[in-house]
Amino acid sequence: MNKLRVVSGNKSSLKRPFFYLCAKIIALWFICGGLWGIAWGKSPHWWRPGFIVDSFLEIALKNEHSQRKGEIRKWTSGIRYVFDHRVGDEAFHEQMVVMHLRQLAEITGIPIQPATSMPEVNLQIVFSTEQRLAVELKKDFHFGGQETDYMLRHSVCLGQFSTTAQGAIRQAIVIIPVDRARASGKLVSCVVEELTQVMGLPNDSASVYPSIFNDQSIYILLTGLDYVLLKTLYDPRLTPGMTSQQAAPVVRKIVDDFHRQHLIERAEQLVGSGELYSLLY
Repeated sequence: MNKLRVVSGNKSSLKRPFFYLCAKIIALWFICGGLWGIAWGKSPHWWRPGFIVDSFLEIALKNEHSQRKGEIRKWTSGIRYVFDHRVGDEAFHEQMVVMHLRQLAEITGIPIQPATSMPEVNLQIVFSTEQRLAVELKKDFHFGGQETDYMLRHSVCLGQFSTTAQGAIRQAIVIIPVDRARASGKLVSCVVEELTQVMGLPNDSASVYPSIFNDQSIYILLTGLDYVLLKTLYDPRLTPGMTSQQAAPVVRKIVDDFHRQHLIERAEQLVGSGELYSLLY
């Protein structure tokens, strides 16, 4: 029995250049690993192992559109993607996606490549318009009337993945209505958030920060915390289908190992080497 999980982007927009500049400055501060705080003998709050464990369980084991108890969901084999362009600017849109997918592949260890034939496609990336969104929600997401109305009101862009009975992600789709995303100042963050969430981190939470998995976040690219959450999910000690009770002690062990390896304190530097950072910052 396949299981569907829906994720959607809905962060507050950054419409004014002043706020966008502030976001860039704050992001650069975090990329440096909080060096100012370290100089004063302090470290960022999210470096604490307990905070990372709680954040992981909140983002990976829950879903923003379901009250059902979650389980570990992750890809266990290669991802083969295809673009479906229903608007212009194809080269720019593909450039952003490919840059981000390369970073996701590097972090998770999952091979991510363009599909060479339609039968092997398991990730569809659609760039569309707001006018087409209602039809696409019914056609591609199989939503009913009330669900469609809710998504149209509360979401800018959407992603959905399906899993096997054991919790392994088998296919996913991301739809980005470009005009709606641009109007909200969220085109880049839609690409980053939706593609990252369909890796198996479907929830958003105000308690998880600094992170793209936060509706109030100003971050449009992966943060150090997001990097650690992805590394945790794709540690081989976590297997698809694990419940929260089963996963929690394993997650604690993984995060403790990351702490001993100094991976956590290097995470901002590592994630900041992604190609999108060099393109935007």
